[in-house]
Amino acid sequence: MGHKIPKQRIKSEVRHKVVRYNRALRASLRFLAYSIIPIIVGIVPLFFGVLGGFMGYIGGMGMESIWEIFMEILPNIVMAIVGAVILIIGIASALFKVLPEVIIDEEKGE
Repeated sequence: MGHKIPKQRIKSEVRHKVVRYNRALRASLRFLAYSIIPIIVGIVPLFFGVLGGFMGYIGGMGMESIWEIFMEILPNIVMAIVGAVILIIGIASALFKVLPEVIIDEEKGE
């Protein structure tokens, strides 16, 4: 016969895993709450910048000078870069806001 594990030990291990999953769920929801606004604010200019740049490039195909095309799509390129920077900074700041709290909770053993 195999070695039997006491039922009490199994219950405590299951309870410990549920507590860890609960903490992980709370941390992920907190991260989402902190990062949802920068994601929305960053995606809008990123999307319209890329879309506008693409449409400006396609619309400027008949222009004689590359500088004319460049000057037409330059604001869209800048808008796309600003949107990407907002997105990256927002997610990074949310990560550095939530991650230390999770580490502190893990060390305390809550």
